[in-house]
Amino acid sequence: MCYNDVINNSYYKAIYDTQMGTGLDFAFSNIDDNMVTALLNEQWSGLNYSQRIWGNTDILANSLSEVIGGAMLSGQSIEKTARQIRERFDVGKYYAQRLVRTEVNHFNNEADAMAYEEMDADKCVFLATLDTRTSAICQELDNRCLNSKNGR
Repeated sequence: MCYNDVINNSYYKAIYDTQMGTGLDFAFSNIDDNMVTALLNEQWSGLNYSQRIWGNTDILANSLSEVIGGAMLSGQSIEKTARQIRERFDVGKYYAQRLVRTEVNHFNNEADAMAYEEMDADKCVFLATLDTRTSAICQELDNRCLNSKNGR
């Protein structure tokens, strides 16, 4: 339910930002519950949720949904959210922060992509925050114009 809220908020924010940035007022569809369900069940990087990091995914998935979802809805910082994950699972700070950032950013980015598809955008510009946490892939894509239909 909490990830559902993250996806919905990101989707509508991307459309709003586009309307405000372009000055165009255009009609758009409400986000489809089936699309959200498909996104939540989609495997990415070969696995869904956090199977990439820890093996006990049933307990982890339930806790993540509770902790991350609640944090997103309340505006809690990534650092505080990561601390909750770290304490609950007795893992290192780096792994907890990476997990929280990865999960939240994945759903935000996928919702943005759904919004661009809804707006029938042909291209978008990839903007990365260039800091010590930015992956090599994101650094390489920074400021590049991408085909919004397939991300290339």
